[in-house]
Amino acid sequence: MIDQSTYFKVLEFLYEEAEILDNERYEEWLNLLSEDFEYLIPLPVVMKGKKLIYSENSYFIRGDKQKLALMIKRLRAPTGWALQSSASKLRRIVGNVRVSELDGKRIKARSSFVLCRTEGDEGKQYLITGGKEDILSHDPEIKLTRRIVYLDSPNVLTYNLYFPV
Repeated sequence: MIDQSTYFKVLEFLYEEAEILDNERYEEWLNLLSEDFEYLIPLPVVMKGKKLIYSENSYFIRGDKQKLALMIKRLRAPTGWALQSSASKLRRIVGNVRVSELDGKRIKARSSFVLCRTEGDEGKQYLITGGKEDILSHDPEIKLTRRIVYLDSPNVLTYNLYFPV
C-alpha cells in the first residue's frame, strides 16, 4: 500500500505535467522524463463487448525521450504545424488516479484523461479520452520512466496528433 504523502506527490506531478503540456512548454516537459523513458500509444484493434483490445505490435506513437525531443524540435521549426496562423488550444483533465508501489524506487500510476483540443478562430472542438498507465521513479525526485496511453476510440478524429497525451 502506498502512503498518503507519496500519493499526493504523484497526484501533484500529474497535475503539473498536464499544466506544462497545456501551455505547450514541451522542453520543460522533457525534464520530467527519465533518460530511458518509453512512450507508447498502441492501436486499438478489436472490440470485445465494451472493451477495446490493443495491439502489442502497432502504435500511433512509439518513442523514447530522444524521439520526442526531435518531434518537439520539428514543432518549433518555422515549417512546423505548431505555427498555424491560429494555433490550437489544449486542455487536459486528469482523474481517477490510482497509485501503487512496484518496488522501493518505482511507482505505478493509472489514470483517466480527457483532452480537449479547440482549433483556432473557428472554435471547433475535439475530445480525446482514454487511460494512462505510468511508471514513475521516485528516488529522489519523481521522473516519468514509461507511459502507455490507451485511447478509448479506435478512430482519432483530430488530425496531426502531435502533442504528448
